[in-house]
Amino acid sequence: MSTREAANIAYCLAFASDRNGVDGLYRIRVDGVGDEQVLWKSTARKYPTDWSRRWISLTVFDPTRKLDLWTLEPGQEARSYLQTEFSEQGGRLSPDERWMLYTSDESGASAIYIRPFPNVNGGKWRVSGASVGSAPRWRSDGKEIFFRDEGGQIFAVPVTLGEQSPDLGVPQMLFRIDSPGRAEYEVSRDGTRFLVPVPSDTRQGDVPLSVVVNWPTLFVRR
Repeated sequence: MSTREAANIAYCLAFASDRNGVDGLYRIRVDGVGDEQVLWKSTARKYPTDWSRRWISLTVFDPTRKLDLWTLEPGQEARSYLQTEFSEQGGRLSPDERWMLYTSDESGASAIYIRPFPNVNGGKWRVSGASVGSAPRWRSDGKEIFFRDEGGQIFAVPVTLGEQSPDLGVPQMLFRIDSPGRAEYEVSRDGTRFLVPVPSDTRQGDVPLSVVVNWPTLFVRR
């Protein structure tokens, strides 16, 4: 991938839609310039869960195997990464794109696992310990993993990514998300701040969310 292509991807958003009767994965620039680009169309339902430097990680619905993990490099063919009789979802590649985090129910309950990428058969390690886990996230330096349990508690796991295997620490509870359902969250690059949903204390219904893109130019103009 060229430097120019990488720069263009940094300003793009990937999303899934069945607007044309067939489930597709699309890419569009966040500034609205240009048209949507089709990255992958197939009859299987799918949704993106992460976009690393090169790869888009996808959860794909399979009527026989439940949920599978796929990856796609824009401009290339989609590839199956992990297909088993269990449900694997929520794939997230490490910052160096050598390790894949994901959620699986192979133990009977959802838990977080890590495998090498792209060599899916290079080993498997359970990240969430004895805890039930979902929604895995990486710290930007790859030295810490976050996940949430079924009670909404957010955990942190220190990790050292070796050449052949990861050295995983003991999960430590950080805080609890006071929000109903399977609330999502995001974490800052340094792992010190979290964006989480909280119940509204008003009766106004949905509150609009404004997103400002290309905000550094606002300072340049001044």
